[in-house]
Amino acid sequence: MMIVAVPLLEGRVAPRCTRAGQLLLATVSRGRVSSRQIVETQIGDLMTLLDLLRRHGAGALVCGGITADDRTVITAEGIDIVDNVACSAAEVIAAIDTGTLRRGLGFDLRARGRAGRLEAIRTALERYVDGNAQAPFDCLACADRTCLQGLGCPTAPRGEPRPVPAETRHLLDAAGDIALEPDRQLCRITELVYLCLEMEYARVGLAYCVDLFEPAQILAGVLRRFVEVVPVCCKIDNHEHVVAPGSKRDESEPSQWACNPLLQARVLNEAGTQLNVLVGLCIGADAVFTQASRAPVTALFVKDRSLANNPIGAVYSEYYLHESVALPRSSGASGRDGRSRPSGKPSSRTREAP
Repeated sequence: MMIVAVPLLEGRVAPRCTRAGQLLLATVSRGRVSSRQIVETQIGDLMTLLDLLRRHGAGALVCGGITADDRTVITAEGIDIVDNVACSAAEVIAAIDTGTLRRGLGFDLRARGRAGRLEAIRTALERYVDGNAQAPFDCLACADRTCLQGLGCPTAPRGEPRPVPAETRHLLDAAGDIALEPDRQLCRITELVYLCLEMEYARVGLAYCVDLFEPAQILAGVLRRFVEVVPVCCKIDNHEHVVAPGSKRDESEPSQWACNPLLQARVLNEAGTQLNVLVGLCIGADAVFTQASRAPVTALFVKDRSLANNPIGAVYSEYYLHESVALPRSSGASGRDGRSRPSGKPSSRTREAP
C-alpha cells in the first residue's frame, strides 16, 4: 500500500507543486486506488508541502513543475516524483488505476500519440476561435506549402532584392551548418558553442534573470572554455528603471522587483560583445533588450514560472491553453497590473474527493 499525494489548484494538478490550495491523497493498493481524500490546505512553499507529505506518509508525489532543488529535498525523504503532469484530479486517479500514470501525462488519456493530442487541443480551442479573423499574412493557413518543396512562395511580398550584409550571410551559413549537421544530435548549449566557434566570436554577453542565476553560472562556465563571457544581471542598478507615462507607479516606489534590460544592453554594447545570449529574461524585458542590443541576440533559456521553464509544454495542455485564451478571468484577486488572479482561502478541513 502507498499514499500518492497530488497538489491541486482549482481541481487540476497544480502547475507548481509548492503553490496549491488542496492536496489530493490517494491510497494505492495492488495498483489501484482503494480510497482518496482531498485536504483543503494552502501550500505556499516547499517546507509546507514537505510537512504535509511527511504527516500523511506519502510515498509518491504527482505534480506539474518542480525545481531541481525542491526535487532533491523531496527525493531525499524517499518520496518518488512523477512531474510534468497537466490534467485533472480525476484523470490522475484514472491513470493510476489503468497503469498509465507517467511523467508528461497530458490532459486526455484517450489521445494517443502526437496527432491525437494535437487534434484534442484543436477541438478544445474551437469555441475560442473567431473563424472570420484573417491575418494579413498567414503561412500556417497555406494549403500548398510550396516552400517545403523547394519552390517559390506565390504569396510572398515581391520587390527589388536587397543586398544581404556579409556578416548576416556568414551568420546564416553558420546556422545552416549547425541545423543540417547529419551526424550529431546537438543540444542547444552545444549548438551555441559551435556557433561561437564558427563565427569566431571572442566575446559573448549573457543577459540573465536573477531567477536563473544558477543556470547562468553553469552556462558561463561552459562558454568560458571557448570565449570571453560578460554576464549582466537583470537587476543591475535597478533604481534606474523607466516609468511609463500614465503609470500608477512613480519614481518613489520601491524598485527591487524592477528589471533594467536597457542598462543590460548598454553594458554589453559598451563591452563590445559580438553575440548576446538571453537567459530567462521576463517577457517584454527580453524584447526591450533585443531592441537595444547592437550585437545579434539569441535566446537560450526561457523562463516559465508555471512550467519549470518549459513553455512549450503549454501547447500540449488543455488546462494552460484554456487559461491563456480565457483571460482575463472574471473572479480572483487582483495583481500588480490590475488583472484578476485565481484566489483560494486556506482551510484545514478534509473532505472526501468526488
